Amino acid sequence: MKRRLLRFGMLIALLSGTLVPGIQREAESADDASGSRVESLLKERRDVLANRLEALTVLMHAGAASPADVINARDDLLASELELAPSRDRRIEILRARVDNLKSGEEYTASLKMLGKATEVDSLAAKARRLQVEIELERFLASEASKSPH
Repeated sequence: MKRRLLRFGMLIALLSGTLVPGIQREAESADDASGSRVESLLKERRDVLANRLEALTVLMHAGAASPADVINARDDLLASELELAPSRDRRIEILRARVDNLKSGEEYTASLKMLGKATEVDSLAAKARRLQVEIELERFLASEASKSPH
């Protein structure tokens, strides 16, 4: 019964937009200025993913979601923020945050493996995901370095 009430409360909060109201107001005012349909959709997606992360974090603290769910939701949110990043420095910051987040996912999977609750395949998948983002970061840094005058 308690979990049902918690889930119902989370659903109400998500639907009413009370979990992350500041993000919604920022997106609405930016949408008015830009007029770009794609940008508007990207911002809407980011806001949905922010609400999802918030909900999963609450559920994790209540024992109804795993840390892996939160790590994956955070990575999805960061990836969506990357698409909206206005500057080179912000892109680098987001890519580094994704690498750090996915490293924590690797560590979590390693701890589960030690407890017998994850397999080597799970560990390899977590490592591959982190490496993919790290490669993306290094490629971005290399492309930016080649653009600057020597």
